[in-house]
Amino acid sequence: MTMKELGLTIRGVLWLIWPWVSVKPFVDDDYDQELKVNPAIARKPKSEIDKLRREYEPVLEKRLRTFRQGVWGSFWFLVTAVIAAVVLAAFWHVAPSIKVLLGDASIFVFAWSTLARIGRGATSFGGNTILERIDLRVLWILYWIGTLLGTLALT
Repeated sequence: MTMKELGLTIRGVLWLIWPWVSVKPFVDDDYDQELKVNPAIARKPKSEIDKLRREYEPVLEKRLRTFRQGVWGSFWFLVTAVIAAVVLAAFWHVAPSIKVLLGDASIFVFAWSTLARIGRGATSFGGNTILERIDLRVLWILYWIGTLLGTLALT
């Protein structure tokens, strides 16, 4: 990873916390990359490239908002699994041998959900078919269950 990539990564992480951080460096980096791999755009006049950059900024801001919502949404979703496991553990004393089984079940559920997601073949260009939406919901549900079981195994 170059120093530039490291700086952009740090800026991206900070953007998750402070969304008012400027997105201009992200736009500039995306366009620098595009100019390297797309000679048709690189040959355009500078004024046209600058116009394309300005048009891209709101698109990138929307993508960053979606990314931020995904990161924080998944965080809070998994927090509910941890809370549920802590509440369950408060009322249910789990024997050590059962904890081993819960840990094994947690690993199994995480592996299953990940492999199911990797092995999917029913995708569309838009990514919004009913099968894709169900696939995503199943992934989230399995991750919630895996987090619950893993937390129970550790409590």
